[in-house]
Amino acid sequence: MSDSFFDKYVNPSGAATVTREKYEAFSKGSGGQQIRLRFVDKEGYIYVMSYSYLTQIVATSHQLVSLIYTNCVFTLSGSNLLPIIDFLQDDKIRTIRAFHPNHYIAPAADEMKIDSIVRQTIGEVMIA
Repeated sequence: MSDSFFDKYVNPSGAATVTREKYEAFSKGSGGQQIRLRFVDKEGYIYVMSYSYLTQIVATSHQLVSLIYTNCVFTLSGSNLLPIIDFLQDDKIRTIRAFHPNHYIAPAADEMKIDSIVRQTIGEVMIA
């Protein structure tokens, strides 16, 4: 018997076992207002930002929402994104996550889905 931690994720044929969970574009924190907001992009990078530095939220359509902080901008692209604004403006969201087909079951067409989360510094935004 092997003692490898990863053995429980491999089936007897040796192929990796993938357990996909239901996708939720965001999760609300427990309790009242949240102090920090966590972003998890498609590659699995995690960024944690303070709500106190979020200065603006700009939505140009249901497919594009930008969160403008004092030092950077997070741009969410996907579909059906507008409902996220209500929760953001009240500091209720704990985590925003991008969809990854290997990790999550695809949401229905009418559900919120974040295809990408892009972080740019203010300098990068000004040059672009």
